[in-house]
Amino acid sequence: MTNTGTAPLVASGVSRSGHDDFAIASETCSAGPVDPGQSCDVSLVFTPKAGGLRSGTLTLTDNTAAGTSSAALNGTGIGPAGGDANPGGTAPPAAGGSGQVGGSASPTPRQEIKGAKSGSVARATCTVRNARSHGRTRSTVNCRMTWPTRSAVALNARLMRASTVVMSTRTTAKSGQARISMRLTRRLRSGRYTVVITRRDGTAVLRQAIRVS
Repeated sequence: MTNTGTAPLVASGVSRSGHDDFAIASETCSAGPVDPGQSCDVSLVFTPKAGGLRSGTLTLTDNTAAGTSSAALNGTGIGPAGGDANPGGTAPPAAGGSGQVGGSASPTPRQEIKGAKSGSVARATCTVRNARSHGRTRSTVNCRMTWPTRSAVALNARLMRASTVVMSTRTTAKSGQARISMRLTRRLRSGRYTVVITRRDGTAVLRQAIRVS
């Protein structure tokens, strides 16, 4: 999903309806606000329970004017033929849903919801550590990310609080892994933050929510 509005897009939940052929494998949309021009991802697995056309709807509860953004899910299950059953199937890319943060005078922009097989998305584990240095307590955010490809990929990382950039850094994913460290000059205040990782061209890779107490 790409936020083509002018204000942060906030998704509070992701659900699907229709047949049980579609399952949500992972999603990054509810991890934190999606800034204008940025994207989040929903990964789906299609396992048809019968042959023929199978359909469903993917819905994001968000802060758009309509309150939700949705995309149609369609796939074709291959039924038994000549005694040989193939329970698998493939789903075409989901059609874009609609929604925009703020304003309804212009046509609602297209939002893209991209599917992927389970385990083919980037994942990260982030921790916050506080330490005293030169009479001050400073926070360091460390993230360890796994990447679905072993080629080298240049990445940007930002620590966000709502739509405010707290700190940013650069790193490179190599051999399917990347380590990110953001050392602040002060201690982070309690609250919810989001680590946003993108390619150098701005394409969203991962959004990881962290809570500081």
